[in-house]
Amino acid sequence: MALAFLMVAALPSVPASLETFRRSYGGAGPDVAQGIVVGGDGTIYMTGSTNAYGPNPPNLYVSIFNSDNTHRCSVAVDLGGSEEGSALRLHGGKLYVAGYTSAGSNPPNILVARLDANCNLEVLKLIDLGGQEVSSSIAVEPSSPPNFYLAGSQITLGALLLKLDSTLDAVWAKVFKVTSADDVAKAVEFSGGKLYVAGTAVDSTGDPNVFLSLFDPAGNHVGTRLVSSANSDEGNHITVRGGDVYLAGSTFFPGRNLETLVAKFDTSLNAQWIRVLGTASGNEAGRAVTVTDTGVVYVAGWTSFLGSPDVLLVALSGSGVISHAFAVAAAGTLPDLASSAYARAGCVYAAGQNTNWPLFYVALDVESNPVSMTISSPTPSIASAAAAVSSPTPTLAPFSPSIDSTASPDVDALYTKFCPDTLLVATTTTSTATQTTTLATTITATSTTTAYQIATTTLTSVERVTSTEKTTTTIFTAQTQLSTVYVTSTSTAVQTTTTTVTSTATSYLTATKSETVTVTSTTLFAEPLSTYVLPALLVLIAGLLAATLITRRRRRLLQY
Repeated sequence: MALAFLMVAALPSVPASLETFRRSYGGAGPDVAQGIVVGGDGTIYMTGSTNAYGPNPPNLYVSIFNSDNTHRCSVAVDLGGSEEGSALRLHGGKLYVAGYTSAGSNPPNILVARLDANCNLEVLKLIDLGGQEVSSSIAVEPSSPPNFYLAGSQITLGALLLKLDSTLDAVWAKVFKVTSADDVAKAVEFSGGKLYVAGTAVDSTGDPNVFLSLFDPAGNHVGTRLVSSANSDEGNHITVRGGDVYLAGSTFFPGRNLETLVAKFDTSLNAQWIRVLGTASGNEAGRAVTVTDTGVVYVAGWTSFLGSPDVLLVALSGSGVISHAFAVAAAGTLPDLASSAYARAGCVYAAGQNTNWPLFYVALDVESNPVSMTISSPTPSIASAAAAVSSPTPTLAPFSPSIDSTASPDVDALYTKFCPDTLLVATTTTSTATQTTTLATTITATSTTTAYQIATTTLTSVERVTSTEKTTTTIFTAQTQLSTVYVTSTSTAVQTTTTTVTSTATSYLTATKSETVTVTSTTLFAEPLSTYVLPALLVLIAGLLAATLITRRRRRLLQY
């Protein structure tokens, strides 16, 4: 009986269309993913920095995974100094990577490269503007031939915006200050013949605020919005989709510390809404924002709600209403976080780093809090900069990273895939009540939290009252939530935590005729059993079977 109960309780029915996946990769040194993009065929392209591969680490790296999540190729790029990949874009079957290096004159300098779909380097350019330059983002103008735009900063001089031609040579470079020389551009998007640039502007008192600027392809300023609160605010990323501009960042919210900031603007930079999202007892930061083909807005970053920082995914509707939220967490105490995100079809991909493995999705109760923001329209100061472009010969080191390693905690690169279109399913049940008197109905809801599944089931009843008889059926709601399951290098363990909460609410209904009452419930499906959960369950089930067989043998021996 105990074995049968375990199998029923631990192997819930889950829709086959829901897809989740996590992949960790790296070597003996810290490896971090900073950018991710996904091709139409599902191929996954990533860049960042590696301390495990290539000479003179850290080095910029590119890794490519096939649509089935198998490793295709990886290469480390070294110019003799410290290199890091910040962002990448895919265009015409080629991969364009932006980053920076300590090589060259007046370091750091901007590094931009083009590779094919098999990690073969085709072009590499080093760009020096005479100061210290860092590139944070890259955008593509899909003209023929294409143009490219880089956003970043010239340290202690201001935010930076560059235009490159199809050969990755500089067309123009602009250094601009929204409020001060400490301003930093974090993201750039090209859409509808315009350039959208977002980042952090620091005022004369040292207070950081969020800015969103609009330029034309010639580098002429069109408009800027400065979004500020009474506390520190930071702009980290933007995406433009369907005539809307979405911005992600963070803000310090009174009484709750760091919270995720999400805002929506139209293409003329008019604010549509601003949301501050977070948990009741954790810190949260938005590092990236993306939008699926179904219009779900996803913000990726990190949360400390479960203790140490974990990957954060928050989904909102286009009107800014929270749909659902997850942490991607493990049993360890070291940080896991997302730095970038990319949507392809109905799926969202997030990339970053992990120090604990394996990782699992855990549902979060994320709240939206009111916040007072001031939006102004400053005019930045803009100066042109001369770009010196060179083509140094790098050292290339192809490598095959360790995949999903459970070795001693080490920083590895991470990506997750989450296809949530069937996650939220609204069901409507209609009940008819015939009542001739005023009465009180008590409804008791019981919520149970168990490992492996997140589901809500609503059972409704029909209540009838006559002059001689009253029959009442209580409504029960059960919810199960993913708990932590983890695997170490020497043993397998399953940890299940069950919490039951019961709440009672009383409503009064008065009617003299038949009345139709509609009850809407939401079903939240969990991920399918992963390759990490299933082996743990099989080991436990096998152990119970073995114990049962041994007991039976002993009984037979005793009989003889």
